Formats: sequence, structure tokens, C-alpha cells
Amino acid sequence: MPRKTLLTGSRHVVALTEARRLHQTGVEVHTADSVDFEYTAYSRAVKKHHVVPSVRFNEEGYIDALCTIIRKQGIHELIPLGEESFYIAKHMQRIRDAQPKLVVHTQELATLTSLHDKWQFYTLAKK
Repeated sequence: MPRKTLLTGSRHVVALTEARRLHQTGVEVHTADSVDFEYTAYSRAVKKHHVVPSVRFNEEGYIDALCTIIRKQGIHELIPLGEESFYIAKHMQRIRDAQPKLVVHTQELATLTSLHDKWQFYTLAKK
């Protein structure tokens, strides 16, 4: 059984490169985005594209949709490629409840916030 990876934020240019790279290593690639028409979804490297609610306007619906995809498709690895990383980090426990052995490629929310907030990052860099 091939390893299954879900890429979120698949409208980003890096998503197509990442999908191709993973596919070449034998990974079954799934993508998820709130945009129904985005070019990564049409790549031969992508097994299935999942349309999910906008995380910005429907955070709960977005997380519910990811959990459903992860559970139904048997996803092993979640790679967020955009700012949805913050929401995924915020709801990490809920996502892990959907698939306890899921590998999630993002940091804890506090770490992401400290690196994203310009003042906190400046203060951290000064230390």
C-alpha cells in the first residue's frame, strides 16, 4: 500500500512541484483547497483533489473537511503549504484524533506565531 499524503493550499505554485516530487517517490498525493479550479488538481501526480470550505470564512468546516478526508482516504501525512498552517496547528489535537498516526508537517501554534509576528521575530532574532 503506497504512503498517502495530503497537501493543503494546493493553489500555490510550490504545490505542483511538491506533488510531482512526492509522486516520483511512489507517494499517493491528494490535494485540498477551497478553490475548485486550480492547476495542481489536474496534474497526473495528484490522485484526488478535494474541495474544502475556506479556512478564513469557515474554520470549523475546513477542519471538519480535512478530518473527513484524512479518515476516509487513509492519509498518512499532512503537508500544509500556506497560511492554513496556523489553523492546522490550532486544531492539531482534533486532526490527530481523526488519524492518530498522522504525520503533520507544521510547528506548534506558539512557534508559528512567534516567527510570523514581525515584532516577536525581531525580538527573538536580537537574542
